[in-house]
Amino acid sequence: MNKYLKGEKELRFIHFKIKGAILDLLSEKFDQQKVASTLTAQGIRLYKSILSPGDFKDMLQSINKRGESIIPFEEEIDLDR
Repeated sequence: MNKYLKGEKELRFIHFKIKGAILDLLSEKFDQQKVASTLTAQGIRLYKSILSPGDFKDMLQSINKRGESIIPFEEEIDLDR
C-alpha cells in the first residue's frame, strides 16, 4: 500500500472513531455546544503542542477562511433527538 492510501485509510479510521465518540456523547444527552467546545478546545491545544507559532497562526487563519464551506453536522445526523 502506498503512503497516500495508507494516510487516507488512517484519516478515515480517525474520522469515524472520533465521530463515534461524538455520537455516543450526544446520545447520552450531553449539551451539543459543550461537546463541540470541548472537542474544539482539545484540537486547538493539540495543534498548539505540535506546530510552530507561525504554523499555528496559519492554521487558525485557514480554519477561519474555510468557515463558510464547513458542512454542518446536522446534515449527517439528526440532532433534534
